[in-house]
Amino acid sequence: MASERGEQTIILEFDVPQTIRRVNLEIEEKEASRRQEITLSVSVDAGTSYREHVRQEYNFSPPGATFQREEWQLSADRVTHLRLRIKPDKGETECRATLTSFAVH
Repeated sequence: MASERGEQTIILEFDVPQTIRRVNLEIEEKEASRRQEITLSVSVDAGTSYREHVRQEYNFSPPGATFQREEWQLSADRVTHLRLRIKPDKGETECRATLTSFAVH
């Protein structure tokens, strides 16, 4: 869980360029009803520019829908940076972004 409210960005910077074929993530929200947006982008030029690969929304509405699991297929070569942006609530409710697991293959 983010330490602060609002949009959060995670950037993975690789020592050597990588080939990325799959990204998995899981998010769990047991407390707040919210509509979260996640954007995954890659850079092949040391983080100077990014190309968006995935934009996904998910509605959490505890106690019903509390868990999101995604597996995204990519075809990304020579990746120097991978950026994951999480907007915790598109309805602009003050809440914190959560990410249970994040794996890059």
